[in-house]
Amino acid sequence: MAVTFWGRRSNRETLDAQAFLKQNGYAADHVLDLDKTPPTAAQWEQLRKGLGELAAAVDTHWPEAMQAPRDDAAALVAWLSADPRRIRAPLLLTPKGAVAGFREQRWRSFLDIGKGR
Repeated sequence: MAVTFWGRRSNRETLDAQAFLKQNGYAADHVLDLDKTPPTAAQWEQLRKGLGELAAAVDTHWPEAMQAPRDDAAALVAWLSADPRRIRAPLLLTPKGAVAGFREQRWRSFLDIGKGR
């Protein structure tokens, strides 16, 4: 499985995540614009497994976030896919799992950066 990064142009979290990855010597095999190239059905399944729960991919800042169908994965994928602006950016999918939204400590832990220092 390739490492895939989805983000948004001019999105602060996306820009911070890209700078963090570059600073720490990481690169994605695929860098995609979330609004132009959202996850495919197969990628949504990988994200569901990697995130633990697909609700983590919902952008809670989006006005309709409370309307997301959180108890039905297929309905949630359809809801997110209907308007990619509902998807939390950035998304990082790796063979190890996935993370949604950028929080440096979380990404540092996920990528095992700084362990043993």
